Amino acid sequence: MEKVKFENWANIWLEYALKDRVKDNTYYSYVNIVKNHLAPYFKGKNLDEISFLEVQRYFNNKSKSVYHDFLIKNKCLLSQIFDCGILDGKCTQNPCDKIKMPKGKQTKKKSVYSEEEAELIFQYAYTHRFGPEIQLMLETGICRYELLGLTWDDVDLRNQILYIRRGVADIIDSSTGKF
Repeated sequence: MEKVKFENWANIWLEYALKDRVKDNTYYSYVNIVKNHLAPYFKGKNLDEISFLEVQRYFNNKSKSVYHDFLIKNKCLLSQIFDCGILDGKCTQNPCDKIKMPKGKQTKKKSVYSEEEAELIFQYAYTHRFGPEIQLMLETGICRYELLGLTWDDVDLRNQILYIRRGVADIIDSSTGKF
């Protein structure tokens, strides 16, 4: 079995097994997880030498500072990296298979504005240059990236329907490296 360092294999997996299968924003979110979380933690270790306990320790440590949803995304990503390693003969087992996920930080309950707060924001929006957008978000509950994805084709004035069909997110262009 050919030895390969975890960080090298993770980058190969990102480039050749993932990049052309997912949208750019998904790809760059995975790149972020690999470069800022997984690669630093498993740096210098051979893929086939990473044990179940090391992976469990990673998740236990991360659970103190990140939300549960982020832990789940990390596990999915890490498991795919090992599965690809198995298929390519770089390791014989996936140490993520029996991981018990810790709870992680609990997400805060999203609070809704009181009627007074909503009215205050609505009134302020009359004087703000992005006032109509602020009011639309407040009235409909859409978020910024959904608002930025709207086109006139999404607006049905006759039936008073607003269709949310896309969102806009900041991503890095893979050819230029710019946002």
